[in-house]
Amino acid sequence: AEAAAADERFAPTSPGMSLMTSLSAPAAARLEARLRMEGRGIGILRASRRVLCRPYHKFWHLGARDDQRDREVSELLTAPPQPPVPDVAAGTLLLVEKVDGVMVQAFALDGRLFLATRSGRTRVAIQAEALLAHADGGRTAALCAHAVGAGYTPLLEFCSPALQPHRFDEPTLTLTALRHRGAGLYLPYATLRLLALKYRVRLASCLGGWKPPKEIRLLAEKDPRDAIERLATALRQQLERHAPRKGFEGIVIKMPSGLTLKLKATTFIQGKQQRVAALEENYELPDAVQRAVRASERARGPGSHRCCFGAASLAGGVCAQLG
Repeated sequence: AEAAAADERFAPTSPGMSLMTSLSAPAAARLEARLRMEGRGIGILRASRRVLCRPYHKFWHLGARDDQRDREVSELLTAPPQPPVPDVAAGTLLLVEKVDGVMVQAFALDGRLFLATRSGRTRVAIQAEALLAHADGGRTAALCAHAVGAGYTPLLEFCSPALQPHRFDEPTLTLTALRHRGAGLYLPYATLRLLALKYRVRLASCLGGWKPPKEIRLLAEKDPRDAIERLATALRQQLERHAPRKGFEGIVIKMPSGLTLKLKATTFIQGKQQRVAALEENYELPDAVQRAVRASERARGPGSHRCCFGAASLAGGVCAQLG
């Protein structure tokens, strides 16, 4: 839609699809950036091209992008701080725990609930699915089913001692967000928290409020690059004081404008970080859960390849999959 507003030279193809044949360079650049931001892991039903699940959009580390550094500094210094937890209010800057696990997203097909990573129906996704079916008396599964029925994609973090033996005592699923499949909007944290309380499920923690040091305000006018580094240091120091547990990964910074950033904790950066791709290949679960996984895999049936997921590394990942 953004590209069409700038350049309307589209050639229609099959129903529900459009192919841009001769976009201007600025419009093409905007489209490519939009696809890179939104095409990571989006799930599409091949037959109808219906969106099955919509994961997080791509967001960057604080200070990682030169083209938005000034905006990051400005919003961190001016955004209204959140009131004390749990009285989280809309229109304030939120610091939400970044859970150190594998992101999985829930979707429904033929009346059954499935999980997928950004790469699709991977081994880790199926193992998380087995946990979803048997954990916490089915409360997380019930919340996911309710959210999917209302048009949202439940986004969860799957953690397990099988993934990282020295960090977790037992496998868990933590709710981190609900994102609308059509509009792409995220359910406000305050509403998310009420749902988590209602269903009695694990929710990513909202940490203490943020008040930037006065000296950084003065520095920001002279040197935005140095200011962003000072802001990152101040935020990490606050995380060390208010983190819900030791060894946490970091935070997701949610601005009132919708700008979302992430920041790793100092202790996490200093520790040994394992790659998710390697974990998926070497992941093992206890025998009882493995049996549930095998049963889940058998139940997938001939329709397991009816979905496709946008490629994270391709600008046109979604369109390429749909085509």
